[in-house]
Amino acid sequence: MNIFSSSPYSLQQVLRDFVKAVNAAGFSDRIVLKGGLNLEAAVQKYNANLVARPTVDADFHISKKESWEQFLDEVPKKISQSSQLGLSYSLKSRRGFDRFPGSDTVTLTSSQNHQFDVDMNISSFSGKTEIYVGGYLPGFTIPTMLADKVAVFLSTRIYRRSKDLYDLYLFSYLMDYAMNVLLPEIQEKLAVGKGIEIPYHIADPVKLEHAYSKLSGIPNKPSFETVCARVITFVYPIAGQLNQAEISAAYWNPIQGEWVEKWS
Repeated sequence: MNIFSSSPYSLQQVLRDFVKAVNAAGFSDRIVLKGGLNLEAAVQKYNANLVARPTVDADFHISKKESWEQFLDEVPKKISQSSQLGLSYSLKSRRGFDRFPGSDTVTLTSSQNHQFDVDMNISSFSGKTEIYVGGYLPGFTIPTMLADKVAVFLSTRIYRRSKDLYDLYLFSYLMDYAMNVLLPEIQEKLAVGKGIEIPYHIADPVKLEHAYSKLSGIPNKPSFETVCARVITFVYPIAGQLNQAEISAAYWNPIQGEWVEKWS
């Protein structure tokens, strides 16, 4: 990612402009926003007192490969013409489908020398979406985003990044969640069989603390102890429920910061 000092716009501003331009170019019925930009928009709508972490790319979901090819054709044309900042966008490079048939990544540049990646996941999607910011593409709902984030955070195969920890901290403040609604989606994403162990990076988060210290771009960033304590309170009961035959009827209370048996 490169941003030349001559540009009056930050990369974050350019990414937001690009999402709005894609929407204005008529792709709202084919592309769903996901990732950091979608979470930032959800935070803006549901709890503006929070500060989402900055992101350096755009994450999209699309159902058909043909629509993705059309999208790429329209980047220097209709999408650029829809920029509210008066920017034009062009395709610099493309990874293609050779290594990962269900996804693609392209690198785009703006007319003011910003450079960023657009990651596209291509598969059928029939879930609910929500528009969090006026002019934005529809995005994955908060429960869907949360299920994805919890699933990757609980994965024992990958050491999770500090940004996942901070994102879960944000999710814990956005709304209340019903365990019996959230858990089935997480179970499906994890493909849970005969139970799950708490990953080492959660049980002994020394490395995670070191990674969190490197997480930058968040004004008044809360301490690792504050973030980790809330996330553990949030995630541990979910992990415990993955091994149970009967799902709890508990609700997450974002004000109290705990799971309660009855919402009040």
